[in-house]
Amino acid sequence: LFTFSVFYTIISIMKRSNTYARINLENLKNNYDHICSLNKDKTPICIVKADAYGHGAEECAKALKEAGAKWFAVASLDEAENLRKSGIEGNILILGYVDEERIDELLENDLTCGIYSLSFAKALNAKAAALGKTAYAHVKLNTGMNRLGFDCEAAGFEGKMKELMSLPNIAVSGVFSHYSTADEKDLSYSEKQRALFEKGVEVLKSLGASLELVHISNSAASLVFDCKLSNAFRPGIVLYGVSPVFDKTAQDKLRPVMSFYSRIANIFPLKAGGELGYGRKYKAPSDRKIATICAGYADGYFRALSGKACVYINGFRAKIVGNVCMDMLMADITDIPEAKVGDEVELFGEHISVCELAELAGTIPYEIMCAVSKRVKREYIKSEKKK
Repeated sequence: LFTFSVFYTIISIMKRSNTYARINLENLKNNYDHICSLNKDKTPICIVKADAYGHGAEECAKALKEAGAKWFAVASLDEAENLRKSGIEGNILILGYVDEERIDELLENDLTCGIYSLSFAKALNAKAAALGKTAYAHVKLNTGMNRLGFDCEAAGFEGKMKELMSLPNIAVSGVFSHYSTADEKDLSYSEKQRALFEKGVEVLKSLGASLELVHISNSAASLVFDCKLSNAFRPGIVLYGVSPVFDKTAQDKLRPVMSFYSRIANIFPLKAGGELGYGRKYKAPSDRKIATICAGYADGYFRALSGKACVYINGFRAKIVGNVCMDMLMADITDIPEAKVGDEVELFGEHISVCELAELAGTIPYEIMCAVSKRVKREYIKSEKKK
């Protein structure tokens, strides 16, 4: 018998959504196992912010938990609360800003927050004291990213850490920072950041901090760049099947988790010289056969891909012609004689990689995946033992 998850996926396909994304949770687990094997004896803090980079935070967190994950990280309190509501228990770290007016929610949900200012730390301590609770926090160090964090090079850094450690209702259970160039070939700046981070960690330890987790490595660093003081790491995009580093062998060992599909809505002939789409940007060089496809920039397929990218239909690539519209795009299927209305079209996935589209659009794979909109139905593929 099929499990519920597999059965649900088949039913979803039978309903023939116009545009949809298939999320392969088994591939997600494979990527998790792989990156953990490269970072043995270190705790993975799985990044599921931004709805798990568009993949669906709740489903992905549950699958990662099944694979053994015990820590998750998000960008905001709202994201953390959504995970709690979906049944994710245990450790959730908020990496970004938390409004002081919502500290009570943070404490009530047993969430760990990143602290990067003394003013917030004092407000957190006061609220925790009022509620008779202990707030758990990871100290954010600024080692060169220059967004958030206590500046390790600033005068008075040690004094700030001493003041932070004196707050009785805050348990500093971790410390972290973030590399800005670990995905580049030149790692000299990352080496500088690592040295500053290690200095900051030693300061906290000298003040008596009991650091359960020490982490600076993102996806890129977890593939190629170690920090000896770290006992944890933060895999993000690598979980979803994309390597941010130049080494091709790193990508070869990852499996894509999201595949983005649509369907052919119409097929029509376009005579030589005929023009189509907004702005009449395409003029047929000869008699062509054009497919209109049920996806556009409102679904997350970038308008910047107009006239550049290909889609995949029935074993063949088909070039996009004309401007990508809000709800539709057109492709030249002259050389795909078997194509018909209703056929599945791969926008990215096994045959058209998200990295290829990112390069054509002049952006990064993160943005391509995060852009897949909420109106695009997600179908989750998960294999379980037969009953």
